[in-house]
Amino acid sequence: MCSQLKAIEFQLDSAGMSKTMLDGLKGANSVMGKINESMNPQEMSKIMKEFAKETMKMEMQGDMMQD
Repeated sequence: MCSQLKAIEFQLDSAGMSKTMLDGLKGANSVMGKINESMNPQEMSKIMKEFAKETMKMEMQGDMMQD
C-alpha cells in the first residue's frame, strides 16, 4: 500500500513538472514567434557569412602565431 502511494505521488510530481515545462515552452514559443517576425533572413545570412569569414581569419592568424 505504501509503495503504491509513493508511486502515485511520483506520478503526480511528474505531471506537475510536465505542466510547468509546458507553460514555459508556451512562453518561449510566443517569444520565438515575435523574433521570427522581426528577423530578416537575408540580413541574417549575410551576418552569418561574415562571421564565418572572420572566424576563419582568426583561426589562420592563430595558426601562424603558433608556428
